[in-house]
Amino acid sequence: MKELVHTMRMVNPEDTEIYQMSEWWRKGTSVPIDNPNFLQILQFYLIECPVSIPSGKDSNGRNKRSHVSEQGRTFEEIGWIGKNLTALWNVMKKASIIQYKCVNTPVKSADIAGEVENIIHSSNQKDEHFELICFVENSEIGKIRSIFYAIRNALAHGSFSVNNNNGKPVYYFQSERNGEIRSQIRLKESTLLRWIELFNMPVSEVRALNQSQKGKKTSKKRNEVHIYE
Repeated sequence: MKELVHTMRMVNPEDTEIYQMSEWWRKGTSVPIDNPNFLQILQFYLIECPVSIPSGKDSNGRNKRSHVSEQGRTFEEIGWIGKNLTALWNVMKKASIIQYKCVNTPVKSADIAGEVENIIHSSNQKDEHFELICFVENSEIGKIRSIFYAIRNALAHGSFSVNNNNGKPVYYFQSERNGEIRSQIRLKESTLLRWIELFNMPVSEVRALNQSQKGKKTSKKRNEVHIYE
């Protein structure tokens, strides 16, 4: 199975201080169990995780998929496949992204922590909590499902912490497999909630929103103020 290291950086233009941290998530910090937003995030990304994974073939030779969770609906059940999934991904990336970068490097053993450290040290952003995602993609489920699955695994194994950034919660997630770090993710609570909202929107509305954003993107290019990479 081919695996790719993807690095996504989401940047806040009002950053004020370069962030450095010896450990990605802080073990022993309090979990905001009384926070309704945290409970919503926990319910969606863990209890109702919408990811399904390949599980062989049925008696007719057709590919089967198993639900990671039996509680919620999967991407496929809602209709997030093909061009619809691409539209969802495009809108998700713009939920809070000012600048976006994705690095695809085939690897056998990814140095995720090293990748993240390089991003932090090479960044000119000053907010210590600027959003980023660095993960090894599972080619059998794709990019977007790999991210959701990584968040699910971090929540399931308790390898996450919630930090306060001027009153705004920021979530740090880390997932591992066979002792190797497979993802390090840092997202604002508002971004995680927005992704839930987008996932549950009618497919037609997300596709319309994607088309609308494409129009704005073209307009920005004409005015030479487009800032996406």
